[in-house]
Amino acid sequence: MLTNRCKGIVLLIAVITAMASTSSPASASTELDLPGCREATVHRNDDESSAAVELPFEVDFYGNTYDGLYVNNNGNVTFDSPLGDYVPFDLTQTNRVIIAPFFADVDTRPSDGGTVTYGQTTFNGRPAFCVIWDEVGYFPNQTDLRNSFQLLLVRGTPGTGDFDVVFRYDTVQWELGSASGGVSARAGFSNGEPAKSVELAGSAVNGAFLDWGPQALSQSSLESPDPGTWIFHIRSGTAGNDPRNVPAGFDRSTLWWDWPDGDGDGLPDNWERNGVWVGDTHVDLAARGADPNRKDAFVYVDVVAGERWNPTIESMLRSSFRNSPLDIDLHIVRGARTLARSEVPAAVTASDSFFSQMVRRGFTDTGLSGTPGSVPALAKYVCACPDYFGNTGVGGEANGIKADHLIVTVYEAKWLAAIRQETGISFANDDLVGDRLNAITTMHELGHLYGLRHHGAQHQPVEDPAYRSIMSYAYNAFGVPRPASEAIATGDLLPRIDYSRENSVNFDWRPGGGFGQLSLVYGQHGERGSFYTTVDDIPAGAEEAPVEAGIDELLANPSIRAQIARGAREVAAALNGSGPTPAGPAAGGPKGGLEIKGVQLKRRAAIVSLSCGAPLPCAGKLSLGVKGSGDRSRPKGSRSMARQIVIGQSSFSLPAGSAQALKMKLSPTGIERVRLAGKQAIKMTVSATGLPPRTMRLKLATR
Repeated sequence: MLTNRCKGIVLLIAVITAMASTSSPASASTELDLPGCREATVHRNDDESSAAVELPFEVDFYGNTYDGLYVNNNGNVTFDSPLGDYVPFDLTQTNRVIIAPFFADVDTRPSDGGTVTYGQTTFNGRPAFCVIWDEVGYFPNQTDLRNSFQLLLVRGTPGTGDFDVVFRYDTVQWELGSASGGVSARAGFSNGEPAKSVELAGSAVNGAFLDWGPQALSQSSLESPDPGTWIFHIRSGTAGNDPRNVPAGFDRSTLWWDWPDGDGDGLPDNWERNGVWVGDTHVDLAARGADPNRKDAFVYVDVVAGERWNPTIESMLRSSFRNSPLDIDLHIVRGARTLARSEVPAAVTASDSFFSQMVRRGFTDTGLSGTPGSVPALAKYVCACPDYFGNTGVGGEANGIKADHLIVTVYEAKWLAAIRQETGISFANDDLVGDRLNAITTMHELGHLYGLRHHGAQHQPVEDPAYRSIMSYAYNAFGVPRPASEAIATGDLLPRIDYSRENSVNFDWRPGGGFGQLSLVYGQHGERGSFYTTVDDIPAGAEEAPVEAGIDELLANPSIRAQIARGAREVAAALNGSGPTPAGPAAGGPKGGLEIKGVQLKRRAAIVSLSCGAPLPCAGKLSLGVKGSGDRSRPKGSRSMARQIVIGQSSFSLPAGSAQALKMKLSPTGIERVRLAGKQAIKMTVSATGLPPRTMRLKLATR
C-alpha cells in the first residue's frame, strides 16, 4: 500500500487540474446534507480510513453478502479492507471490492478544509447508509479548490440484499493531487472481477469530471431527473441486466445482444412481447407498436415552439422505412408537450452537455432512453430545435456514428432563399418543400446514428453522385432521383427519401455492426463490448460524427450545387409548381424543354409523343380532358358552366435529349366518349407539367 512517505519524495510539480482556472465553477446542483449523514466523522488525514463501520442492512454485491465496510478518505469505500491508494486505478481491472463516487487524492488535514462524515439516513423513503466528502481539498494540504460529493447505499426489498448505489455530486472543482502522476479521478464500483465492475465514462480523462468539463458529474445524471444524481440498481447481487428483462432459459450474466431476436431489429423478442424494465419504469413496446415478427425502429421527437415538425414529415419518414428493402416499421413518439425556447440551451449543438439537458424534458420519463450499463437506448432521440449555433445554416447533426441522439435545425427560409439565389429555382409550395428538407435531414442524421458515413462505409468523397443515398451531399437536400421507369410505373416523380439500394458504392440497407451497415439499436451486433462496464449519461458513439456542412457551403461546391439544382427542378416539376423546370418556359420553351409532338387517339388509350430538349431530365404529369355537358339546371339562355373532365392521366420522366411515345389509358368516361363520337373529331385538352394547356381536335385512329 502506498503511503505518505512515498508522496513526500514526489516533486510538487503538477498543476492540480487540467481545467482549473480562476473562472467560477458551475452552481451547486445537488443538496447533500441529509439527516444522519454527519453522525460520525473520519479524523482529518491523508490516505487513511475509518475503522470498520457496520451497515444498517446487509447488501448482496455480486453474489457476496456484506454487513460492513471501510470509509476511505480518497473518495471511496471498500468491503474487504481499508484502502490508502491515492493514484486511482482502473476499477474494471482491480481485485478490490470497492465503490468509488470520486476516487482521487483527497487531503482533509487543513483545519480550514472540509471533512468526511458518515451515518444512517433515508433516501426516497428507504433506509440508507450515507457518506459525504464535504468541501474536501486535495494533496498536499490544498483548499483553494474543493469538491463536495456523496455516496448512498439504499436498501431495496427487505431481506433480499438488493440495494441501490447512489452517487450525488454538488461541486467538483479538482480532479487530482500533485502526487497522482497525472492520473485524474475515477468513479464506479467493482467486486474484484472485470465482468463485475462499472466505471463511469470520463474516468481518468483530464478535465472530464469537472463542473465545466464535457462529462461533468454534477451536471449529468443516471436514472434520475436531478443533475448530479447517479443511481445504479443492484438486484439479485448484480448490476447490469435486470432479471425481469432476461428471457427464460438465459442466465442474467448473458449479453442482451445474444438473446433471441427473430426479426433482427435489435430489440430482443422477449422485450417486444413482454416489455422491458428501465429502472422502475416498465416500457410496453408492444403497446407502442412493436412486433417480434417485424423489424421495428423507435424515434422520440421533442419539438421546440416555432420549429417545423408535423404529420407530413413523419409520414415521409415512415414511408421511407416501410418501403425499404428491410421493410421497417418506424414508430415516432412525440414528446408530451411542445417545449418552450427557454427550455433549450442557448447554444444548440450536438454536444453531450446539450443532450444531457434535453433528454430530461420528457425522454427519460418514457424509459425509451434505456439505462446505460443495463438497457440500451430503445429509441433514437431527435430534437426539432432552433437554428444551429452561430446561424451557420447547418440543417442537423448527430452526436456520433452508431449513437443515439441528433438535432434537426433546418432554417427553411434560409435554405430556400440560398437555393433560389444560386439556381434560379423557386417553388409554388414552400411549406411542402420545407417538410421534405426536414424529413431528409432527419433521415440523413438517423443514418449516422444507425452506422452510415457520408460515403457509406467511408467518409469521402462526401458528394459522390454515384452513391445514390441521402447520406451523400449530392442528394441530402431533395433526395435521390428516381429512374424514369420507376417514375412512370409508380406515378411518383418526387426524388426518393432513401438510403442506397445499390452495391456500386455501398448497399446501405443491410444490418451489421460495421460502418456502412445498420444497427437500429446501438450495440445489437455486439459493437458495444463494454456496454455493461462503461457507463455514461450520454453514451459516446462508435466514432465521432463528421461536422455537417451548412447550405451556403454546400452550394459553394459546383458538383453539389449541380445536384441540388437537379433535385430542385425535379421537385418543382413533380409538385407542378410555377418555378422553372426542364419542361417550362424558363428552360427554353419548346426548343429547350418538353414538347408535345402529337396525340393519337385509340379506343381505350391515347398515345402521346413527347420530346425533351432540356439539359436535364423532363418529368411531370400529363392529362387529357374533355368538357362536360354543362349545368342543365340553369335557366334557358344563361351561359353554361361546363366543367373539364379528365379522361386520362399519367406521369412522365424523360432523360435529357430523348423522345418517347407515352401510352395513356382512358377512363371509362373517356372510352364512352370515343365510342359515341365514332368518326367525328373530339375537342380535347392536353396538359403537361410546365406547359400551357393545349386544345386539339382528335379523331379515332383507324390503325
